[in-house]
Amino acid sequence: MARRYQPLLIAALCVAGIAFGGGASAAEWAALDNAQRNMLAPLRDDWAGMSEVQRQHWLGIVDGADRLTPEEQARLATRMRDWAALSPEARERARDQYRALRSMPPDQRERLHEQWQTYQALPPEQRRGVR
Repeated sequence: MARRYQPLLIAALCVAGIAFGGGASAAEWAALDNAQRNMLAPLRDDWAGMSEVQRQHWLGIVDGADRLTPEEQARLATRMRDWAALSPEARERARDQYRALRSMPPDQRERLHEQWQTYQALPPEQRRGVR
């Protein structure tokens, strides 16, 4: 009788393993340490929906944060909050722009950087006119 249910039991255990992850991933929110959770707080709502690769990417970023100055840590936290607030479409546009920038020749990137610095130096009312 037990042999008759063995395939069903094996199938049920496999499904349970898939459904419940088969154990805690190192990147699950509850498995993060306090410092990681604090730095990744802006991404908490998105964390469960991220792939393991995305989670590892963010963990790599925050694991180096302890070597940053307090000002750099604050800037990182602000940028993470800004990123978390973007829609998926806006994130994809940002990724596309990043890829386009990285594929530019270095001299063209440098010119673009100089133009950006010039724009940033303008007073806000003049910036509105340039847009």
